[in-house]
Amino acid sequence: MLGTLVPASELHRRGLLVELLPEALAALPPVVLQIAKRSVDAIAREMDRAIVDMDADQWILTTRSRDFDDGVRTFFEKRMPKLTGD
Repeated sequence: MLGTLVPASELHRRGLLVELLPEALAALPPVVLQIAKRSVDAIAREMDRAIVDMDADQWILTTRSRDFDDGVRTFFEKRMPKLTGD
């Protein structure tokens, strides 16, 4: 809050950083690191989208099953479901 610069090693020691950048990477030109970071971010975004799509598909398939209907019914009836895989 005071604008004081704190060395990364001190932040890491206090648990505020997960890991320190290896010196070999820190020595690279900033543009190279920026491009690499953008590539990793783009891949992570696409993976997130794929996971959301898969999750939606699985939700649709699951909620249309007889097991889902029986699971909901048995929850309210406070009994164990008889799951058949249908």
